[in-house]
Amino acid sequence: MLLSLLEELTDFRSFHGKEYKLHHILYFSVLAILSNAKSYTEIATFIRVNFSFLKEHFGLKWRHAPDSSAIRKIIVAVDAGELEAIFQKDAQRLEAHSEAHFKQICFDGKTLRGSFSHTKDKRAVGVFSAFAAHSHLVLAHLPLEATKTHEIPALQEFLLNLNLKDIVVTADALHCQKKPLNTQI
Repeated sequence: MLLSLLEELTDFRSFHGKEYKLHHILYFSVLAILSNAKSYTEIATFIRVNFSFLKEHFGLKWRHAPDSSAIRKIIVAVDAGELEAIFQKDAQRLEAHSEAHFKQICFDGKTLRGSFSHTKDKRAVGVFSAFAAHSHLVLAHLPLEATKTHEIPALQEFLLNLNLKDIVVTADALHCQKKPLNTQI
């Protein structure tokens, strides 16, 4: 289960600053996002509205729900690579239970809406994902600059790291390069 995997994350906080357990905050944030929360304030609202249920169901000893600044402080300091590894492990666990006879993984890059800023002179952020169409799971994703040329090494990394035996793979025509992958798959 995702919650038990989140317990494996390294908690950066000192002993005194741990009223809210890291794995609970992250798990509740995932639940809030799945319920359409788009900001730290909306995550805090989700936790506050569902506080009695969450407290009872998860055996929390919290006196009150965390506010948005506490949630932000916790989430911002989490190591993104370590968190991605946890999500990939959970996706692989779910994928292992897939009973689909025809398996297909789609690779594609997308620019994240609202990530470009003229005022801060900030380029748009992109993400390159591996999506299992048969089980409707994102197996992995990598952040990258929002240019198509950065997708090529991202796909090559995925091809080396994901188990793709007996799976149909789709990607943009951009990936039909003459230069082959250096390592044999």
